[in-house]
Amino acid sequence: GGELQPDNWTVNIRKKMGADRGAQLRYGKNIDGVRLKESLDGTITRLHILGYKNANIEPVNGGKDYIDSPNIGLYAQPIEGLVTFPEDDLPADLLSKVQAYLATVETPRISMTVDLAKVRGSVQYRHYKDLARVALRDTVTVYHQRLKIDIDARIQARTYSPVSGEN
Repeated sequence: GGELQPDNWTVNIRKKMGADRGAQLRYGKNIDGVRLKESLDGTITRLHILGYKNANIEPVNGGKDYIDSPNIGLYAQPIEGLVTFPEDDLPADLLSKVQAYLATVETPRISMTVDLAKVRGSVQYRHYKDLARVALRDTVTVYHQRLKIDIDARIQARTYSPVSGEN
């Protein structure tokens, strides 16, 4: 339920480390480069549903036994999956549960390495120094251009050069 913070021979447990200063990372603003590693394992863009005794959502979903993610057009073909709710047989209940489930699996897992541009000394960012500062375990928002979504991410590792002042 917490995060470990080592301090020499003492290990503290903190509820949450890092801050959320509202830092946003975007190409053309404060990013020199991004290396993405995207995994489609577990990603579903077309979800089929089965309930108790093969109940489905066809009566409340225009005769279709599946729902599509808004992200379905971002891929060459639909990525299909099946979810079962063995205790539910009402179509309306199944539809609400499957919509909530689809929201958790419709985007791929993404890990990224971001090269931040040196913006601290620029005139444009003079009034936003706290937003340009990013430290270990801070939360930042990275805009994913292909999916057209904002990704909230935590800084897991940081490399800083005191000589050049670059992250």
